[in-house]
Amino acid sequence: MSERQTRVRQIYEEQVEYVSNSLRRLGIEQRHIPDLCHDVFLVVYHKYEDYDEDRPIQPWLFGIAYRVASNFKDKARRDDKRLEKPEFVSDSPNVVDNISKKEAKKLVMDALEDVDLEKRAIFVLHKIDGRKMPEIAEAMSMPVQTAY
Repeated sequence: MSERQTRVRQIYEEQVEYVSNSLRRLGIEQRHIPDLCHDVFLVVYHKYEDYDEDRPIQPWLFGIAYRVASNFKDKARRDDKRLEKPEFVSDSPNVVDNISKKEAKKLVMDALEDVDLEKRAIFVLHKIDGRKMPEIAEAMSMPVQTAY
């Protein structure tokens, strides 16, 4: 196994949950997440040489996930398929907390449904993932002022 294959496998094992959650937050229906997650990691494999190891990996992965989700949604619109709203799975073992978190997530996702994908991605990275705007701008391949 090459060094790149080993490193991408390690990134996959460490970040697959983050990528899956990011796709869900971008409005991808649960049944499409495994395929799109696979697509994200194919891009990671092919673009790994472009990744700067001194930078955090999650904004880079989110940028790739955003482009994969955007392409998927564009294709779905072209194919005249309707995307369903994503399901939410809480990590909370407490049932009451689980229901409360699920309701809160549903409210946020319902509000985000009317927001275009680029703005939605910036919101998710900033408010949910806690990333700074310069990181977001780099991940989204846009000027910092545009991200703001």
